[in-house]
Amino acid sequence: MKLQYLNPCLIEHIADLGELKFEKCKQAMFMPSAFYKQINDVPVEDYYALGYRYIFVDIDNTLMPHGELKANSEARQAVQRFKSAGFTVYLFSNATNARLTAISRDLNVNYVEKANKPALKPLLNFITKHNLARNTCIIIGDQLITDIWTANKAKVESVWLEPISAKELWHIRLKRGIEALLRKKYAITTYFDWILLVKKPKMR
Repeated sequence: MKLQYLNPCLIEHIADLGELKFEKCKQAMFMPSAFYKQINDVPVEDYYALGYRYIFVDIDNTLMPHGELKANSEARQAVQRFKSAGFTVYLFSNATNARLTAISRDLNVNYVEKANKPALKPLLNFITKHNLARNTCIIIGDQLITDIWTANKAKVESVWLEPISAKELWHIRLKRGIEALLRKKYAITTYFDWILLVKKPKMR
């Protein structure tokens, strides 16, 4: 997949953009920092080089198809890829505690209990408890109205992915209709990555 590094909030003159215009674009509450087709497209090595150290990743339709009870081989490979790049990985999902516990064991990672996305408090409590710097965290998920909104409220960078499967619960399908409207509003017509485009390397 060839990635085009375009700002979906911008019509023209992308070469003239700076941090200020990026921040203005990010004020849109549902705008992700990056957008990729699938989790294997996310440039984790590049993110690590910029100083990011922690990935909070959604489960359903991000790591694996919705509703699966055990981590499949694709999910294992994705998480191992993150770990191999140097990241600490946390599951960040609205799945039941029993499901989260089982999948986290399969993947040998920790998870945010009772995430209740897009609620902000569970994430911030977890970040505080584990003494994480928010500017070293990235949230990856397939839903604008849960994953990306939570990230923006927390002032954490976010990566939005296309859902793995069309199999979803009815209330998620309703959200997809809202997402389609937001995608049109923000003029998201191609994959992009603001994190790589405008962020300078961070010294840690």
